Amino acid sequence: MATASGLNVDDLGRATLERAEELAGLGSWHMTLATGAVHWSSGFYRLTGVEPSTPPTVELFFSLIHPEDRAGMVEAFQAVTTGSSSLPTERVFRILRGEEVRFHHGELRVERGADGTVLHVLGYVQDITEKRLAEARAREADAAEAKTKVLEIAERERIVFINAMAHELNNPLTPLQLQLKVLQMESKGPLTDGQKHAISLLDRNVKRMGGLVRDLLDVARVQSKQLKIEPHPTDIGALCREVVHTYEAQAAEKGIGLTVSGPDGCVANVDPSRIVQVLNNLLSNAIKFSTTGAKVNISHGSQDNQVEVTVRDDGLGLTAQQIEALFHPFSQVLGDKQAGKGGLGLGLYISKGIIERHGGRIWVESDGPGTGSTFGFTLPTSGPVPTEAPKEAKQKVVAPAAAQDPRHRPPDVRRL
Repeated sequence: MATASGLNVDDLGRATLERAEELAGLGSWHMTLATGAVHWSSGFYRLTGVEPSTPPTVELFFSLIHPEDRAGMVEAFQAVTTGSSSLPTERVFRILRGEEVRFHHGELRVERGADGTVLHVLGYVQDITEKRLAEARAREADAAEAKTKVLEIAERERIVFINAMAHELNNPLTPLQLQLKVLQMESKGPLTDGQKHAISLLDRNVKRMGGLVRDLLDVARVQSKQLKIEPHPTDIGALCREVVHTYEAQAAEKGIGLTVSGPDGCVANVDPSRIVQVLNNLLSNAIKFSTTGAKVNISHGSQDNQVEVTVRDDGLGLTAQQIEALFHPFSQVLGDKQAGKGGLGLGLYISKGIIERHGGRIWVESDGPGTGSTFGFTLPTSGPVPTEAPKEAKQKVVAPAAAQDPRHRPPDVRRL
């Protein structure tokens, strides 16, 4: 039968069906059990990736199914063709298209004769790969979000713990320092040389404990973005000279040359006490890890609305791997070489927090072990200080040299 346009009605219906399958991402097939004849629609050829000129067979279809899904599909087909299965039968399975694995949703139905015998088996398939991948991505995103929330809670609890612990450790230090001061003044009576030495030793250790407690408090403030600063225009050169003067005796005792260089007029909008804290850390580390005869230099200058300060030493030097870990809390990257030098490994982490809180950045350069190191930081010459530190200030490093696709699854240290 033909239409007014001359098209055969069967051909028109077939074309309409194939267009509908294409739009819906569907494919279909049927098999006549009496003859074993199999027909695949163009959509089925498209979904399986088989050339349309290839004769369709049940065996060919089974060969395209993922090995882990094949036995189940064969069993379902046999159950349908013998009439021993409840109908319809639906299943999600994987198809191999070369190196690519695709997810398909399939459904089997039958047509029976008057006596209940299965005459025809009809199959419908739809590619649901993108849907499955989207679902997998959504699950992974949900899991990542849940993990992030757990980590955020743990981080807040850790910061609260560090803060509380530091305060509890700090509480007894103040009366200890006061009592030691009273004893040193000999207001309780004259002291022997041995008593004076013992009190001096106690005083040094109490001050050291106080410094460690202050570091812990600063770590908590940096991590909770509550580090308080009071910036105002400050002569950076004067701060450098002040810190160098503080360490001259210690450097001379080790036979280390200590110099400061830079032009006058390097002014930056900073909290001077916090910048002195950074300079103290960098200079004390440079002296600590330098040997007799070494030289340490602090230099400062200004350019492009920024002041740059560097601390260069002739000490141990660093590898690229050590540099990467250096600004993390409790960082210890030189192992036995650090033994006996003290510290919790918090100084550089706190220094990084202070510099970033000022809107600057901090970095370290080294050409490797035995070549010394250069630590540097920049500070804004003017302008407001950000309310929070930048997300991730890049470190300047100079030193020598996936989630599983668901389609492939079945349904020595240095303390600074």
